[in-house]
Amino acid sequence: ERRYIQYPKSRVALAFHPEGDYVAVAQRHDYHDFIGIYNTQSWAMVREIAVDTVDLTGIEWSPDGLHLVAWDLAGNFCAVVVNVGGVVKRVYTEDSVCLGVRSCVWAPGGQLLAVGGYDERIRMLNHLTWRPVSTLVHRAQGIPATVDVFNEVEIGTSLAQESRTPVDQSTRVRSRFVLAAAPSGIRVAVAVDVHRAERRLGVSVLAFSAEGAFLASVCESMPNAVWIWKVDEMRLLAVVQTLRAVRACRWSPVERTLAVATGSSSVYLWKWEDGVFIHDCPSATATVAGLVWNPNGDTLAVLSKGMFMLGFLGE
Repeated sequence: ERRYIQYPKSRVALAFHPEGDYVAVAQRHDYHDFIGIYNTQSWAMVREIAVDTVDLTGIEWSPDGLHLVAWDLAGNFCAVVVNVGGVVKRVYTEDSVCLGVRSCVWAPGGQLLAVGGYDERIRMLNHLTWRPVSTLVHRAQGIPATVDVFNEVEIGTSLAQESRTPVDQSTRVRSRFVLAAAPSGIRVAVAVDVHRAERRLGVSVLAFSAEGAFLASVCESMPNAVWIWKVDEMRLLAVVQTLRAVRACRWSPVERTLAVATGSSSVYLWKWEDGVFIHDCPSATATVAGLVWNPNGDTLAVLSKGMFMLGFLGE
């Protein structure tokens, strides 16, 4: 017997329930957007929820599986929070913002919802009123002196020389991280193809640490930097600036450790209170583009084109 889900919008606007019993699918019919919730055993529709969006783009379940957030297309700043009963809890919009929502992610406890916009800001919404309790801003200049800015530089190259020297993508670069003197700035991507339909813009990556104490973000206009925020104080804690653009970043499921990949043959590990460490892959031709942690946090799968490697983390 075959089952069909009608009117799906795209493969991106789809999210499975944390327990895997249900799947939420963005759908459109009769000129309106809907969220269809289906049972994954029978694939029968359990509920259909109408959402007030122009062109629903993404869906994300809360960690407890009691709420869903859906966000609109790039030209309309709108995030809709609904519960599993179909009740719309909040339609969060900002008329003063010209661009829309780029990404959304829930904190592990479900008490905070981070909404990343194309305007390079992160709104932190609380679970009681679904209103922002703080706004985190990515700034290329004017970073506070209390923030640790780690800059990757080639060994034997000064920080000033590194900013003017292009990276040779074909060879392994021997590098290290230096703690920048305050005040420090972040490199901005200025090479924009005006003929492209979409510019590199907005907060493209949002990731909470396992216990929700930290939030990592990547802003497309500054693609070489990973921003690390301290959630309980709602402030910027550190910035890790690499030679190449960030391709992936993943938190350890058990520790306050963030793994970063940039398409080079190295993996970068930021550790709370320890700084940044560089770990070279056995193969100098590896181009690390993906990272997957073992659930117990002692092993990291490093994904490259045509190969993968396992890194074992010791004491």
